[in-house]
Amino acid sequence: MYYILFFGIFSFVGCIKSESENGGRKSAGSVLSKAGERFSSTTSMNPESNELQIIEKQIVPQPVSTVEIAESSQAGLSTATETHQDIAQRTGTSPVIVEQPSEQVVSYGESATLQIRTTGEEPFVYQWYKGGAAILGANSNVYTIPAVTEEDADSYKVVVKNTIGTVTSHTISLIVTFEKGWGGRSQNQGAFAALKFDGTVVTWGNPEYGGISSGVQNLDNVKQIFSTWYAFAALKFDGTVVTWGNPGYGGISSGVQDLKEVKQIYSNPYAFAALKFDGTVVTWGNPDLGGNSSGIKEKLVNVKQIFSTWGTFAALKFDGTVVTWGNPEYGGNSTDVQSNLTGVKQIFSTESAFAALKTDGAVVTWGYSQCGGDFSTVQGNLTGVKQIFSTKYAFAALKTDGTVVTWGNSDAGGGSTDVQSNLTGVKQIFSTESAFAALKTDGTVVTWGNSDAGGGSSGVQNLDNVKQIFSTGYAFAALKFNGTVVTWENPDAGGNSDSVQNLDNVKQIFSTGYAFAALKFNGTVV
Repeated sequence: MYYILFFGIFSFVGCIKSESENGGRKSAGSVLSKAGERFSSTTSMNPESNELQIIEKQIVPQPVSTVEIAESSQAGLSTATETHQDIAQRTGTSPVIVEQPSEQVVSYGESATLQIRTTGEEPFVYQWYKGGAAILGANSNVYTIPAVTEEDADSYKVVVKNTIGTVTSHTISLIVTFEKGWGGRSQNQGAFAALKFDGTVVTWGNPEYGGISSGVQNLDNVKQIFSTWYAFAALKFDGTVVTWGNPGYGGISSGVQDLKEVKQIYSNPYAFAALKFDGTVVTWGNPDLGGNSSGIKEKLVNVKQIFSTWGTFAALKFDGTVVTWGNPEYGGNSTDVQSNLTGVKQIFSTESAFAALKTDGAVVTWGYSQCGGDFSTVQGNLTGVKQIFSTKYAFAALKTDGTVVTWGNSDAGGGSTDVQSNLTGVKQIFSTESAFAALKTDGTVVTWGNSDAGGGSSGVQNLDNVKQIFSTGYAFAALKFNGTVVTWENPDAGGNSDSVQNLDNVKQIFSTGYAFAALKFNGTVV
């Protein structure tokens, strides 16, 4: 069984979002017929015995997920028109699998579909197996897991029967990947790293970017993998760290002092920062972009958490103060606001600026002014802030009274003047790369920012009674309380669902950078 830590295409062109990724889990299985009954004219197979039976053509009461098989005698089915001998002598062929199931690498929470194509004498009876055990209800040529978890990572095969013979498919592996945030992806710009359940690592891709790890020493007992653009860092269960890949991006750590007893690793595109159990920090990688913290080493104590922009780190300490280093233009120099960086409870970021939320609801910003580092025009309104959200170049602060304050690049959501009067009663904010969507308590939605990335929803029909909003990089999808879905903006990123059939009775939506998947209450996926 395998367990990989990566998600999507690794890209630093967008900001580090301040809200959590959507996720969920759903048990595997598919409904073969409507609850309480099925037509017995179809064949059925017992997962335990693999016995094939033909059931009389009548409606047979049956609970969902229960497979009942009609009893037969050696002479044949008592109510059937043919005996087993008659069927065996009938002209036809055993099933032949002409399209085998393929290996799957799927991100945690997304759907996985295994399928085959079969020829021969119909009807066919299918039974899928996971790790050698029959999967109850998996009796079709297609087997879908609506939302995978690490428990679904296993080997799979399917047995196909007809009245003449039996065939078994190839055994394939389902590899489940897992999103761990900015520093937890094991896919960089040119290579992959797969963390197996036994703690070893498998890599592939460009060897200069970490795609070959065969010569890396002690790459076992690994707990988690992190990456910059062109290098990997593996955190082991014993608190030590192993690195490989491009040296200029953190691929070599042999000369790094005290890289042990590490609790967590963080990264930006160019450098790594390791937080140790004693609250100190060790850095390596590009020295100008966060890889060298020697000048502020004495300040990097009692650290609680680390945040990053494109070339900078910001360490939040347990006493509520903040220490920064790296590219000064991207937030590496907080000298001008240092006296205000007290009582901080959380830090948020765009691509090149930080925003610190204080315990009293006030906000402090620094970094590149055009990306939210300058909030002087709205500073007076930034009180009573509950949460901060971000796009690539702008911030949006949700206040406890349900109003919203925005700043940063106006084309990326930093300007909300045109919709400000409607930004009341807001309970949550969502974002794409360059647009925001505010969900109000009355179920309506207000959007602003880049109209090509979800900022223009004025022409969207039925955008009311909304329960939750999801996003790709350039489009939004609104899940309504009645289980229907409304999408808008870039059609190449999931913004147009007009041609999608059966997009109703939806329970949850998942997304990548350019696509949506809807999990329905009946366990199917659209």
